Amino acid sequence: MVDTRIRLKRGGVSADVSPLVQGSRYEISTPSAVAAVRGTQFRVQTDDRGTRLEVTEGEVELTHAHGTKRIEAGQGASISAQSALVTTKALNDAPTRQFDSTVIDNLPATLSWKSQVDAAAYRFQLRKNSKHGKLV
Repeated sequence: MVDTRIRLKRGGVSADVSPLVQGSRYEISTPSAVAAVRGTQFRVQTDDRGTRLEVTEGEVELTHAHGTKRIEAGQGASISAQSALVTTKALNDAPTRQFDSTVIDNLPATLSWKSQVDAAAYRFQLRKNSKHGKLV
């Protein structure tokens, strides 16, 4: 049995959590909420305004001062530091890539994708050998 608890006061963290054995726990606590998981991929960001969560695989239980909400893959949630309101919305689809190969043999490499009107930023992760390989 393993308990992992992270206290995130400000900034962000991205996690890829393997399914846990019965009784184990993986939690990220922020000033306004706690994200608890059992095998999933997700990102949490927090600052003075509140906490934002994006679930890309599996599900996350988001606990705050006034209750708990389950956030599933493909969903994002935010909670304000000043209120109990949890807002959820579907995550944007991944942008359409405009490069030929899914394999990059040499670095540096130039990658481009089609812009999305409502995207504030993009994040690209390059992994070695597979979707779950070591982050390059």
